[in-house]
Amino acid sequence: MTISSILAIFDPTEATDGFADNMLGAARIFDAELTLALLAPAPVAGERAYPKHLTTQRFNELVEAKEKRLWSVARKENCEVRIFVDLVDAALSAMVRQSRCHDMLLVGPIDTFGDAELHRMLLQKLLLLSGKPILLLPPAGLEGRPRRIAVGWDGMCEVTRALDCALTLCASDAEIDLISVLPLTASPTLRTSAEDMCSRLQARNLSARQSLARAEHETVAAALLAHAVAGNADLIILGGFGHHR
Repeated sequence: MTISSILAIFDPTEATDGFADNMLGAARIFDAELTLALLAPAPVAGERAYPKHLTTQRFNELVEAKEKRLWSVARKENCEVRIFVDLVDAALSAMVRQSRCHDMLLVGPIDTFGDAELHRMLLQKLLLLSGKPILLLPPAGLEGRPRRIAVGWDGMCEVTRALDCALTLCASDAEIDLISVLPLTASPTLRTSAEDMCSRLQARNLSARQSLARAEHETVAAALLAHAVAGNADLIILGGFGHHR
């Protein structure tokens, strides 16, 4: 898989200027064309109205301000801009269709006009319907291609596919840690699948190992994140996109 086209989705505000610079830097690292996207579903009356609690006048003011910032960012690197203004279902569907035309999605800070339900809907649509890998940039951005890679390993097809896509982004001397987050009793099948994947990665001249992290009084996500941070990971890989649910 080659990353030659990236769709970046974020809300351009004064608070996200740092992300915009990091996003442009990431596109340069991967030598990819960048398209900037903004979701702006028009508020209408009714129970399916998003964003909620906004008058049409206030919505138009916010969209105008976001558009100006988006074009300001785009002019720095001559990026294409896509703005999805429509009723919520149509706007989300149009953004998903556009996401499928790119090799990867960069997702940054998204305030969705202060509507938490709209925020959830957008992320869920992108994750489950785009069919593309999604990269969430850290606040400090990327200094180069990721080298220390933490993989939340459960042996399932989703994380396998995510790992395959992520290897395209990684440094040639990447060190990959397959982390299985387990309860008190380890799973022999899970351990075997991790061993098999490590062997496959090592055959490609990559450094790979398997690790166990235990989630006893915390969530699986918290246990995985703690293990990845302790290992100074540059990138955390999780399955999810392309899932049938």
